[in-house]
Order: sequence, then C-alpha cells, then structure tokens
Amino acid sequence: RREQQQAASRQQRQAPPMTRQERRKKQNKRRRLKRSVRRALAVIGLVLLAVAIVAVLCLTVFFKIESITVTGSKVYDTEKVLSVCTIETGENLFLADTDKAAQQLQQALPYVYSAKIKRKLPGTVQIQVTDAAPAYAVKNKDKTYTLMDDRFKVLEVAKKPKESILIQKANLKSAKVGQTAQFANKNVAACLTQLAQAIHDYQFTEATAICSEGLNSNSIVYDGRIVFKLGTCEKLEKKIHQGLAACAQLDQDNPSVKGTLRLTGEKQYYFTED
Repeated sequence: RREQQQAASRQQRQAPPMTRQERRKKQNKRRRLKRSVRRALAVIGLVLLAVAIVAVLCLTVFFKIESITVTGSKVYDTEKVLSVCTIETGENLFLADTDKAAQQLQQALPYVYSAKIKRKLPGTVQIQVTDAAPAYAVKNKDKTYTLMDDRFKVLEVAKKPKESILIQKANLKSAKVGQTAQFANKNVAACLTQLAQAIHDYQFTEATAICSEGLNSNSIVYDGRIVFKLGTCEKLEKKIHQGLAACAQLDQDNPSVKGTLRLTGEKQYYFTED
C-alpha cells in the first residue's frame, strides 16, 4: 500500500507534457526577459558613463579656484598667508588638499594657532586663521626666552617673556620655531602638560609659573607670591580649588603675603609664610 501511495505521489508531481503553443509562449517570455535585462544594463551603462563624464569635467574643467580669502589674523597679512599656503588659484576646488594646507600654515607661520579652510562654490577658498598667543616661556642660558602657546608650540625667541607663565627649571631638548617644544625628561614633559591643561580648564588666571621636577614634585605659583606644592598630578582639580580658596582667605588678612601652600586634595592644607 505504501508503494502505491508513493507511485501516486510521483505521478502527481510529474507535469503533463507541454503543447507546442505553450512552449512558444515560454520561449517568447524568456526572449522578452532577456531584452528587458539588456535594455536595463544599457541604461545603467549610459548613466554611469554620464556620471563619469560629469565627474571628469568637474575635476578638470569646472570648479577652478578663482579666489582665496584670508580672515582672522592680526599677526599676518593676507599676502603672507597666501605666500605659505599650498593651495593656489587655478587648482580644482575639490582636489585641493585643505588638511595639508592648514598643517603647513600652522608650521610655517608660528603665530597661526589654527587654520580652518573651507570650499565655497563655485570657485572660492576661505581661510580662517586664529592667532596664537604667548602663554608659556622658558628662560634660556643666554637670558632670552623661548615663547610658546598653551600647547607648547614654539612661537619665537624673545628678550622678554611678555605676559606668559614661566616654566621653571625646564630643560629643553628641542625648541624649533613652529614645532612643539621637546623637554629632556619625558615624565617632566607629561606633568607640565597636565599642569598647563589644568590651568586652562579651571581658568587659573592667577598662575604665574609652573614647575615639574618629576612625577612626585610639581608646583604652580599663584600671583608670583604663593607656591602651590602639588606633589603628584593626581586630584589636580581638588588641589587647585583648595589652593585658590586658601589664597582668598590669606589675601583678606594680607594681600601681599608670600609663602608655600602644601596641598593634599583633602580638607587639610599647610601654609608656610616666607
């Protein structure tokens, strides 16, 4: 019985033979499908070709740079910036390497803190410059000063430190104008970077000097009068707030008081008057 059921099932699955008319219909359907596929492929090919032609024209004929504008700098005039800029008129607007040009400006012109370069259709490049300001200074052996911005980029060597925070006991390994200063000791360099970042983040405007002699010996001078002995750079925020609060109390009693504050980041602090 099971064999009979399997045989009946096979008969049901077997399709009856097609007539000549049915075969023609099936063949015609296949031909139409092939023609439709060919047409679609031809249309896609034409579209891709048109896109390629437009792209080539845009990169070779259209969107040439006609003008380059410079704004924002009070240190360098437009001619000076353009003389250093690697982008030139006549280049293609979209092929111009704006990142490379911005980097070149920041290296070749020390007082360029940042340069933002934007494209503006149909053919203009806009350069927006932010000037750097002397934020830190290192006294050299010849009694000159190496001036740096707040990221320790070397701006120039001057006879006076201007309005800068003095980095005390600093040994510079390299101080090339336009590049980041390299300190001889890596641990000292890391600590000085943390101190500078904390001064920036917590708006410590009264800081007049910073110093690092290693991971466990770091300090900030308040108003040229009071030394914040910080120890390590851990809990810098708490230590700085603690020191500023202590100085506010000390200044109420004597605005010209001098001394040393040993800060722990906890409730206690220790002040030694000079």
